[in-house]
Amino acid sequence: MSNFLENIQAQNLTWQVSICEKAESSDTLVYRGDLILQEGKLTIHGTRGTPEAVIKQVVLTAKGEKIEFFAGHLQKLESISLFCEKYLAQCAAGIPLFFFVENIKEKLVVEIEGHLAYLYPLVEGVVWNEFNEMLGLEKGDFKGLGAGDKVVKVADESKTLKPKNVKVSLEEALARTVVVHKELRGAI
Repeated sequence: MSNFLENIQAQNLTWQVSICEKAESSDTLVYRGDLILQEGKLTIHGTRGTPEAVIKQVVLTAKGEKIEFFAGHLQKLESISLFCEKYLAQCAAGIPLFFFVENIKEKLVVEIEGHLAYLYPLVEGVVWNEFNEMLGLEKGDFKGLGAGDKVVKVADESKTLKPKNVKVSLEEALARTVVVHKELRGAI
């Protein structure tokens, strides 16, 4: 029997992976990296180009074929529909989903097929750091843990989170999106 990580690797849905393995001290599967939402176009050589859409900085745990904890970064809230098409059926029943989204200005929560999806504005930042800050976790809380066990700790701690996000329908959340202006950085 295959598991979630084997499935996404077999389908070439992983991108910019930093960890994709079993946790050190349990059978929990852990993943940190990007997940492809929409594949790239086929090149003339028969390979896939850069993905058209990804959910970035994903932090997840899974047991068997089901996702047990999920957090990730969306550039546009509109891409949540692509996430639902590709991954929602692979989520354990009723688990909360945490999305950090560039084009929203307020903390929202929407219900999607029995899951509460918590939406947090994030134009710049790192999901891992933002989520740990929300949980009140610091560097010392991870002392002595391997990379996989750190993800498991975050997933376990997320169960104590009591978000106070404003509940709206997905349609209303989509209507509240904003245009994001980013500063250009780099060499002058």
